[in-house]
Amino acid sequence: MLCMWTTVESWSYYYSNTTMDWMQARAWCQKHYTDMVAIQNQGEIEHLNSWLPRQPTYYWIGIRKINNVWTWVGTNKALTAEATNWARANQQWQHRTSAKENEDCVEMYIKRDSQPGKWNDERCGKLKTALCYTAACKNDSCLYGDCVETINSHKCACFEGFYGEGCEHVVKCNEAGDRSI
Repeated sequence: MLCMWTTVESWSYYYSNTTMDWMQARAWCQKHYTDMVAIQNQGEIEHLNSWLPRQPTYYWIGIRKINNVWTWVGTNKALTAEATNWARANQQWQHRTSAKENEDCVEMYIKRDSQPGKWNDERCGKLKTALCYTAACKNDSCLYGDCVETINSHKCACFEGFYGEGCEHVVKCNEAGDRSI
C-alpha cells in the first residue's frame, strides 16, 4: 500500500491510499507505524486539516468506545471532556448509549465545508482512510519516567525522586533529609 506523510518536528503522520474498516486501519497503522492518530490539541487538528487531502469517506482516528466509554486505543485512557472535539450534531448523542447503536469508532472530518476537523462516531465496519502516526517517544526516551508526546516534541514526566531531560538523575537527600539535585 502506498502512503503519504508529513512531519511536525518529532511526529510524523501517514495515511493510506485505500479505505478500510476501523480494525483493518488500526492493524495497518500498527504494522507500518506506531498506531492510529491520537489528537493532542487544536493545533494538531488545524495542521491535519490543512495538510490532509479531502476524502469523501473521511479518516479513522484512534478513539473507540470500550465498555461504553470513549477511549484512546493507543494509551487505553478514557477521552476527557476537555479533550473532545465532537461535531455539534454529534454532541447530544455522546452521553446516550442507545441513541446511535453500534457507532463505536470515530472518524475525523477533513476539509469538510462545515465543521472541519471535528469528530463523528461511526460504525466500525465502514470503509475510511487510515490516519496513523509515528511516535517521537522511544522505549529508552525516559529512563525513570513517562515519555509524553507533544505536537512539537516530547518531554519526560519523571517519576518521584528522579530528574533530568531523560529522567536519568536521582534526587539525593543530605543528612538533614533535605533534597538536593
